[in-house]
Amino acid sequence: MLVEIGHDGSGSGPAVTYARIPDEAYPSPAVAENQLSVEQIGLHLARNELVTNLPGHESFLAISHPWGVLGGQGAGKVRWVRSSDPGLQTLLGAFHDVPTEAPADLEDTHWTKHGGNTYPPGAIPPPEAEVTALLNNGGRDTWAANLWSALGSSTVIGDVGTATATTATSLTGGGGATHASNDAVGQMLQAGSAYGIVTANTSGATPVFTVDRWYNPSSPGGTAASTPGATSPYILLPGGPPMLFMGLTANSSAPALSDTTLAGEITTSGGGLIRKICVMAHTAGTNVVTATAVFTANGSDSLPVTIAKIGIGSSLLSTYKSGLQTLLSATATLNVSGDQLTISDVISGS
Repeated sequence: MLVEIGHDGSGSGPAVTYARIPDEAYPSPAVAENQLSVEQIGLHLARNELVTNLPGHESFLAISHPWGVLGGQGAGKVRWVRSSDPGLQTLLGAFHDVPTEAPADLEDTHWTKHGGNTYPPGAIPPPEAEVTALLNNGGRDTWAANLWSALGSSTVIGDVGTATATTATSLTGGGGATHASNDAVGQMLQAGSAYGIVTANTSGATPVFTVDRWYNPSSPGGTAASTPGATSPYILLPGGPPMLFMGLTANSSAPALSDTTLAGEITTSGGGLIRKICVMAHTAGTNVVTATAVFTANGSDSLPVTIAKIGIGSSLLSTYKSGLQTLLSATATLNVSGDQLTISDVISGS
């Protein structure tokens, strides 16, 4: 579902923040079994500033929790909201007491084409506004791949062929480029209607590509896609995979450039605190993107647990490198099933 929020901005004038909420991980609050009134939600948030207990309302929390999208984007006062999901739109409009449609003069008043600069030319952010997320070596690789397809050799980019065998985590190629060992690592391999992230590959004209898993492009945070057919056409897509997934850990050690995975990441099978897809949001005309996730503990989780650090990466699997790691500004303890943690990682660039 998509959300569009008109607001006063963070000192640069009226602005619009756009957020994409993955349907497979953040269902509409309209389908929550225990849907609450605006008054009940407001009272709950006032009493529980950090950890909430509002199961079924994760899509709302991703936007309106103090640690959610609006807080991460420094949105200021909300003026109007729109969403492709009617239930979420109604709840957001009622909670913020604003219209659920954009003003007629949207283009002029909210600068959707050009946005505003947070800092005037020549100015720099104050020290307290510096980015706290560490872009480690794996993140640098992903960054280079996304901007310039700068992974592997020139023969890798756009390599096309026809599979000769496939499994849930591999594809054997043929008819394409001749590969060196691991020259496609980090690229997205599209086969049929699914894609995977290459974690290793053999050399030669019939390389075996190992992937983290097969993703459904329309719901990458949901269940794995069906294994492509054994003779599916494939392509190594130019560019790199987006960093969409957040993981949690109780480990409080400072991130390091050499970190390849998130130390102590919670991976409890069936738990609500395992890695999940983020809500990605951006305010038009700014240099900031926020990655927000709402985790709801369940009966499979080992509780209580105190969350101290997060990692953001391209794969839903914890075994694949996390490109960004961040110590939380305050730790959060989840005690019982139903407890929720909303986290926004604010990522800015020059």
